[in-house]
Amino acid sequence: MIGKVFALSGKGADQVDNLIRGTCFIHNTHLIAIIDTGATHSFIFVDCMRRLNIPVVEIPGRMRIETPSSGS
Repeated sequence: MIGKVFALSGKGADQVDNLIRGTCFIHNTHLIAIIDTGATHSFIFVDCMRRLNIPVVEIPGRMRIETPSSGS
């Protein structure tokens, strides 16, 4: 499975048609979310999960993620 990650600031998200920038609450913590309406997967920063006391669980299989800085 191959996925792509795009790094954007909140300002950059406002300029892309298929991205929604908004706020949400998880465990009563205010967060800024960038939602890609065309994405097949969503990601959350591991440190954010730990701060929110959300367990980090390894999923079976492998996924290759391409980033703007490294290409893969």
